Amino acid sequence: MNISNPEILYTFTMLILPGMIIDYIIRLTSSREVTNSTRIWYWCGYSLIPSYLTDLLVSSITCKFVLSVILALVFGYVLAYVKQRDLFSKLLTCLKLSTRTNLKTSWEYAFIHRNYCFVVVHLTNGQIYRGYYGSDSHVSDYYEQLDLFLENVYTYEENIGWVLKEELDGVYIPYKEIQAIEFIKNEQSDK
Repeated sequence: MNISNPEILYTFTMLILPGMIIDYIIRLTSSREVTNSTRIWYWCGYSLIPSYLTDLLVSSITCKFVLSVILALVFGYVLAYVKQRDLFSKLLTCLKLSTRTNLKTSWEYAFIHRNYCFVVVHLTNGQIYRGYYGSDSHVSDYYEQLDLFLENVYTYEENIGWVLKEELDGVYIPYKEIQAIEFIKNEQSDK
């Protein structure tokens, strides 16, 4: 089999490459891994729509390649957004169809569907961290280690409320130490 054969290269480009791009974009929003054999099936499946549309719309091989990459980028972004927001499950629920959520843990649900907010993190040793979960914070979705990084840390002072700890540039909290997390609706709390 000659790998430089243009037909084999074209087949690979149209049937695998768009799916690889789409899968990569989706995996950027999630750290979940799948087996390589499963991933190849995802690539083939994801490639079907961009390849089909490309064949319908253009005839030049160069244009097909460019259009398939562009369509893969668009579909990848759309599918990642739908998956991250669990929109398909919400649509089925609106249609009164029983569904199981795409999200695997309550941890994912709590953070994916959450606007930036203040949090109170209770640790297993009784210690409490008050912080801000914002754009520079991070939560893991790696199931064996659901840890948390908060970008700002606060203390609570009687008669004042939450006070930013200026000397700290965030706090990392390992998953084994987290007992509970409270999400605060407004900026200052009396807790």
